[in-house]
Amino acid sequence: MKHFILFFSVLCLNSAIHAQTVCDSLSVDTVIIENNTFQITVYNSSQTFIAYPFFTVDLDENPYIDFIDSLSVPTFLGIPSDASNGYTSGYYSSVTIANAAAVPSNTLFSGHLIIQDPNDSTFYCSLPFSFTYGSQVANLATFDSNFIQLYPNPSTGIFNISSSEEAIVSIIDANGRVVLQDLKVDKTTTFHLEKDGFYTLTLNTSIGISHVKIMVMH
Repeated sequence: MKHFILFFSVLCLNSAIHAQTVCDSLSVDTVIIENNTFQITVYNSSQTFIAYPFFTVDLDENPYIDFIDSLSVPTFLGIPSDASNGYTSGYYSSVTIANAAAVPSNTLFSGHLIIQDPNDSTFYCSLPFSFTYGSQVANLATFDSNFIQLYPNPSTGIFNISSSEEAIVSIIDANGRVVLQDLKVDKTTTFHLEKDGFYTLTLNTSIGISHVKIMVMH
């Protein structure tokens, strides 16, 4: 019985090592959105293929794209020596996708593609990916005021605000999350945003409230 347990443990360990080795050889190559269909393509640099793999997209929460179910890819996971040259695509039709014209231009989306082998319960890969989508024209101009300036815009993440009077700044991202709140502007103030994308900056002064779109693009 002890020999059986030891043998079974070694099998599990070997399976886990094999799965991790294959996972390290996989990467998301491209994401394409067209005609309300979401296509994701994986590149496999190893010589291990999987028959009818399961692709599951786990996209970070956002108000623009919503997946209804996962996808079983009706093909083999390609390898470099076959006709697909190692590329395998999954096509999702059960997706609610906002029209590009309703999404701020080049909005950054991120998530993970989970790949599973229906014939091997130990095989589980989670591949990170990101892509941009959206064509809505956003206002990137500075404030229409003689006493407030915001620059640069777009920016690589560092913004400056100059104001001749006291002002309070708050910023929300494209998902409606508050990323900066109640920042006091005193003459020239600098703030930093890490993630690419569009944000709405609200500036509250004694003469009223102003809103402006700002963009981070590394």
